Amino acid sequence: MLNIKSLDLRSDAAENSIMQTITIAVSAILIAAGLVTAPGLINNARDNNATTDLANIAYAEEFNLANTGNYGSLAQIKTSTDQSIAEGGSGPKLTLSGGVSTAVASNNTTYKLYALSKSGKLFVRDSSSAATVRVNGAAAGDDYKFKITAGKLVADGTATVPTDAAALTFTTN
Repeated sequence: MLNIKSLDLRSDAAENSIMQTITIAVSAILIAAGLVTAPGLINNARDNNATTDLANIAYAEEFNLANTGNYGSLAQIKTSTDQSIAEGGSGPKLTLSGGVSTAVASNNTTYKLYALSKSGKLFVRDSSSAATVRVNGAAAGDDYKFKITAGKLVADGTATVPTDAAALTFTTN
C-alpha cells in the first residue's frame, strides 16, 4: 500500500525555506536587471523612430523632386505626396512617428533633415548622402542633449546647437 505521508512535500520545512529564499533572491536579481536595461531599450526605440522618420522624409523629398523638380519643406512634400495619392498615382504616404520633432531645410536643389528623438539625441541627414548621422559631443561617445522650446532647438546642459539648425522651426509629430 502507498504511504501518503511519504509524498508530503511539506515534511521538511527547512528545505522549503531555503528554496523560497533562493527563489526570492533570483526574482529580485531579474527584476533589478530589467529595471536597469529597460530605459536603454526604450531610448534605442525612440532613436530608431527618429532615424526612420528621416529616411521616410528623405524618400518623400526624392519623390517631390521627381514630381516638381524641387526639394521642398515638410509641408510641401506632404502636400505633394498626398496630392499624388488622391489623384490615383503612386507615392509615399508620409506618416511620421509620434513624439519625434523634425525640421527640414531645403533650397530647391538640396535638403538637410533634422530629427530630435525623445531621448534628446539629434539626428541629421542631407541630400548628398543616404547616411543618417547623430550629432555627438566633443569627446568620443559624448552625446549632446537637446530639447524643443517654442519650436526651436535648445541645448540641454553643455551642448551647443548646430549653427545650421538654430534658425529652423521644429514640429513635433
